[in-house]
Formats: sequence, structure tokens, C-alpha cells
Amino acid sequence: MVPTSKRISVNAASAPIVVIPARMAAARLPGKPLADIGGAPMIVRVWRQAVKAGIGPVIVAGSHISSTLVLLLERKGHPSINMPKDKAPLADSQIEVIRKWIDQGAKNN
Repeated sequence: MVPTSKRISVNAASAPIVVIPARMAAARLPGKPLADIGGAPMIVRVWRQAVKAGIGPVIVAGSHISSTLVLLLERKGHPSINMPKDKAPLADSQIEVIRKWIDQGAKNN
């Protein structure tokens, strides 16, 4: 675990991506990501700590609506970032499969 007071130098080309799972339909505690902890939803507190750690970009997985991956696949992000990189865009049907996979909790990844 990295102390929050210490920053890590990371090469942008090889920076790890921090993925936080946010499964709203978890069997043991449905809605857990929105559970209030000290006045903020749990997922917000976890996200803040992950950003503070400074390891790399932070993504909250669990909903295609807020998915950076889907945004980039749909070519709605920054114009200089295309996914898949240096390839033709995915078909709508392929992106829909990814949307469903994310909404199901990104199982079998």
C-alpha cells in the first residue's frame, strides 16, 4: 500500500489504470457503492482515495453510462484518443456487448 503523502512517478505510457468495481446488484449487499459513509457514498470515498494515491487514472466500473471505456469506444472523448488505437472504430453491436458486460459487473475479465 502506498502512503497518501508519497507520490509515485509514473510514465504516462505505462501508467496502470485503477479500476474500482461498483456492483449495484451485489448479492450480499445490494446498493453497497451508494452506502453512506461519513456523509459521502462509499464509491466516492474509494474514488477519492484512489485518485489521492496518484498511481494512475481511476475508473469506476459498474455502469456503462459513466464508463470512460465506452465513451472512448464511441469516439465521444478527446479527439486525440481513439479506441481501439490506430484501428477502425468498433461496430455498434460490439460496443453494446461491452456496455452489457460492464453493467453486469465486468464478469470473467
